[in-house]
Amino acid sequence: MQGHDYGASAELDEARATTDAMLGVDLLELVDESIFLRDLSGRIRYWNKASEELYGWSSAEALGQPAHELLRCQHAEALTCLNQKVPADARWSGELSRRSADGRELLIETRWSLRRDASGAPQAIVESGRDITARKATDLVLAESEYRYRNLFQAMAASFWELDFTTVGAMVRSLYKSGITDLRTHFRQHPELVREMMRATRVLDVNEQTVHLFGRGTKTELLTTVEPFWPQASSTVFAESIIAAVTKAPSYVKETRLRTIDGKEFDVLFTASFPPENMQKGILMVGVIDLSARNQAYAALEQSEFRYRNLF
Repeated sequence: MQGHDYGASAELDEARATTDAMLGVDLLELVDESIFLRDLSGRIRYWNKASEELYGWSSAEALGQPAHELLRCQHAEALTCLNQKVPADARWSGELSRRSADGRELLIETRWSLRRDASGAPQAIVESGRDITARKATDLVLAESEYRYRNLFQAMAASFWELDFTTVGAMVRSLYKSGITDLRTHFRQHPELVREMMRATRVLDVNEQTVHLFGRGTKTELLTTVEPFWPQASSTVFAESIIAAVTKAPSYVKETRLRTIDGKEFDVLFTASFPPENMQKGILMVGVIDLSARNQAYAALEQSEFRYRNLF
């Protein structure tokens, strides 16, 4: 693509001199961000080294070219509308889809600033931009992963709880600093501490099955501490799950009894998982499976067996 297609070298030299004065060219050649200047007709008057590296056109190839045509810009709004915003607001920022010299599609986070001459009349637009293509691709993968996780979280037949374990972690570290090394014995001797840790464990989120098992039709009333859902007799299981978490066990599984928000107790299989990435954030994932029907079936089977043996 040819660069200087529009006029005499004197005009170009004058434009360069103006650009140098306006931008401080030596400094701009050292920055990592793409920075270029275009006049009000849209033609490129300055193109720094980072622009060459990002888009693939040398300064000689880019100078004098219409910027939007050279870079094949695309935006949800018409580019003419964006151009009109800059004189009105003196600046604009957003994301633009562009193509490099070798045909790669780029997503550019860009900022446009209006420059004026000594009399205050609009003179040119300075653009700074950086490539966010890879970051956006990563964000998209994470968003899709989160979407799949949330769908699975809600669709599973088991009850799932997302808990904030941060304060409990700080309480355990405090115990260690005070010289306590045998947590199991300490918890057994101080059951009130275990209840305090329950009250310090906040419920961040639950799935619909949790609402069905523990609530009264609304999630909001369950987003409290976990203490109301643990009968006193089950405190040991909660204490053991804390010990498993702080000793870096991958998970902890135990049959126990929990209770609904209305106080009704029922048999459950309690599972806590401790992936390192979650533990570093103080987040704990807990699964609960209702064992009431199974245990009732076992009890009925045992009763039937007992009657049979008596009859025999």
